[in-house]
Amino acid sequence: MGTTVWTKWIGSGAALVAMLVMGTATGVAQMPDMRSMSGTPLPTSDLPVGSVAVRVVRETIANNLAGQTVELTAAGQTQRQTTDADGRATFAGLLPGVAVSLHADVDGEHLHAQEFTVPPEGGVRVMLVAGLGGAAAAADPAAPNAATAAPAQPGTVVLGGQSRIIIELNDASLDIYNLFEIVNPSNAPVATEPLVFELPEGARGATLFEGAPPQARAEGSRIVVPGPFPPGTTALPMAYQLPYTTGLVEFSQVLPADVPALVVLVNNTSGARFASPLVGDTRAVTIDGKPFISGRGGRVAAGTPIPFAIDGLPYHSQVGRYLALGLVVLVLGVGAWLAVNGESNSLSADRARATKKRDKLLRELAELERQRHTSLDPRIDVKREALVSQLEKVYRQLDHLGGADNAVQDLSASGLAPSNR
Repeated sequence: MGTTVWTKWIGSGAALVAMLVMGTATGVAQMPDMRSMSGTPLPTSDLPVGSVAVRVVRETIANNLAGQTVELTAAGQTQRQTTDADGRATFAGLLPGVAVSLHADVDGEHLHAQEFTVPPEGGVRVMLVAGLGGAAAAADPAAPNAATAAPAQPGTVVLGGQSRIIIELNDASLDIYNLFEIVNPSNAPVATEPLVFELPEGARGATLFEGAPPQARAEGSRIVVPGPFPPGTTALPMAYQLPYTTGLVEFSQVLPADVPALVVLVNNTSGARFASPLVGDTRAVTIDGKPFISGRGGRVAAGTPIPFAIDGLPYHSQVGRYLALGLVVLVLGVGAWLAVNGESNSLSADRARATKKRDKLLRELAELERQRHTSLDPRIDVKREALVSQLEKVYRQLDHLGGADNAVQDLSASGLAPSNR
């Protein structure tokens, strides 16, 4: 199996064990290449934003190093954490977009991770593996050989028998890892149309891991791998996330090359149910004390949709959230209505009071006018002028409240237009 197909499992020992069970067509386990795992950052949605989880082991994934100091440097600041009994240390509160480097010294051996930037969503997992100094060096992919030096010829490639699709269940998304082998069965490079892996609708976070062909690239909702392809096997480890909001998720994936045997592995810690018409041989297995669903299917031709259905997924219902949002909208709407109508009602009450006062003043003024014709009391004129002054104030108030009548018309209609005696 290609050395980097194990990159994903830096944070999941149980899933790694499951991969060992499914490692070969004969069922014989293959050991992962720890060198390719060490120091490879993996963005993940199951960590809080701005967090980095580090695991330190010696030689194998089962040999955790507790009490080990790990240093993280970001934005010129260095933080230190000590690993717990599981060999894990967590750094939190990092700003998205900041470049991060990790270091640990284990018995004089300096371990470091590839530099990475803090993602805007979720966190990053990294494994540091000590004791690999004596391991055989990986072959240099750039080293020339007779086969790769030959000119590329037209041909086809397939996705080899060690290719597999691994699905991990999270609280709000599926983490789907495609660990593919691009197999060129000839003894010379072959030139093909670019292999385009279209991701399911709604997928996000398409990622290529270390060890993928250098010409491969992630383009939004797809991953493109141009040729030519050398003889033998080319590893293509990639992943994406598929968010969900209900307990049932149905999606399909189309592969650009033939698959001689479809292999699927589902982490089933939540008791979910998996089904696919192209994966007939499914069985529940327990690995390292944890449940998994393993499935095998036959040959799948290039371009054939591979449907998947997973039911019983863990999720937090959004009903409460939507009800809360609806309540907020309702409260805001009622508040706005009360503000508008309350203001309208207040204005109406003010206009009613001003109108009542106006009518009272007009009646008093009419009475004074009758008295003026029958009496020579000079105080009548003084009272009249005071009433007219009060009426002017009332009419200004009514005008301000948007319900003013014409004062001269009112007085004229009542025969009370101001006049000098």
